Amino acid sequence: MEIRNDVKIEFYKISFRKEKDVYVVWTENSSNFIEIPASSFLTIELLQKGKTPNEVAKILKNKYDEQYDVVDFIQEMTKLGFVRSINGTPIPSNQEKRKRFSLIKKEHISWIYSKPFLILYFSVIALATLVLIFNPMYFPSYSDLFFTDSYIVVLAVSFVVGLGLVFLHEFSHLMAGKAAGIDGYFSVGMRLYIPVAETNLTQLWSLPRKKRFIPFLAGMLTDAVIWSFLIFLLWFSDLNFIVLDDLVPIVKMIILLLYYSLFWQFLLFIRTDLYYAISNMFGCRNLYGDSWSFVLNNFLRLFKGKREKLQIPEKEQRVVRIYAPLMLVATVFSVLFFAFWGLPIFVAVFFEGVNLFFVGFQGNLEPLVEGLVLICLTGLQIFGFLFFIIRGSLRLRSRLISRS
Repeated sequence: MEIRNDVKIEFYKISFRKEKDVYVVWTENSSNFIEIPASSFLTIELLQKGKTPNEVAKILKNKYDEQYDVVDFIQEMTKLGFVRSINGTPIPSNQEKRKRFSLIKKEHISWIYSKPFLILYFSVIALATLVLIFNPMYFPSYSDLFFTDSYIVVLAVSFVVGLGLVFLHEFSHLMAGKAAGIDGYFSVGMRLYIPVAETNLTQLWSLPRKKRFIPFLAGMLTDAVIWSFLIFLLWFSDLNFIVLDDLVPIVKMIILLLYYSLFWQFLLFIRTDLYYAISNMFGCRNLYGDSWSFVLNNFLRLFKGKREKLQIPEKEQRVVRIYAPLMLVATVFSVLFFAFWGLPIFVAVFFEGVNLFFVGFQGNLEPLVEGLVLICLTGLQIFGFLFFIIRGSLRLRSRLISRS
């Protein structure tokens, strides 16, 4: 729809929260939360009062001594799902508000993340850490993954257990969000070339900064509590309080998977839970995206002599200047490491799986199943890497063209 300078705009009910010199704005109709300066917030207020874009532009000009394209602002707000109607004509909404576990309410689970229980969780984790310090044999080894001689059983069990741990991790984010009074949903995303499960908690930005930390870190907290429980199981078994027998290798395998999960969160050059917590601590709403814009901007200046003014608040630019070089180096190292070491291994295992699969056709079921599992698991990783390279190349090309 064409938007003229004399139209009347009706927004959905706007909610907002002021943070220092910016406003966080959202509506119940849209899943988008945006951060806008005072001039943009004033634009919304004036349009809500029935002012036309032309009248709003004049008011902003007088107040800020700058020229504002109010029509362009309205178009962007319309794309984000904030505009209900233009000149009385309803705007179709493409926003789908997804809710999961709607029967679970804040009052049902807020106690789980209350201060007394958080103290209990951290006390348990601290005690388990002491047990580990005085019993270093509980520290995992890579060999703990191979709790049996059958690779197919190792792959199948570790895959199922891994899925269960991922679900508990992401479910914890969702429950912590609900305990804070917001909804979320599960989705699948990419971290570099790795497909990952994730919980969308966009509504977190409607909360004060201090209340966002627990939902961000709830998954890690759950991982650490489960780890503590398993360390206690090993300890109690050695003290003959309980009998684990053949379950000990399974417990050690799960502990190893939890170490991988917790270590993953410290890879701050991708958007992990700890990355979001640190971004929140420094007040950076899109540290990863802003850092890549910073890198691209310096790349254009270096090779084309062009440099655009980035729309990044001054307080966030200081963090971006530190984070961006570290992110770039770590990303390049990670991609090259996988390309020259990881990918050849996955390709070799993939073709070994193909060989086992065809051998299985001769009447042996075990190599048939083992080959199929290897094909699926390694094929997914190879596809993820190729998808990352192709998507990244297309995005880089598009951004370079748009800035040239």
